[in-house]
Amino acid sequence: MSNLRHIKYRKEQEHKRKSDGQ
Repeated sequence: MSNLRHIKYRKEQEHKRKSDGQ
């Protein structure tokens, strides 16, 4: 179960990075 939370956190971080890049 914890893995799912980690994936969501990683996805959010990636999205934030992309938004920050632009």
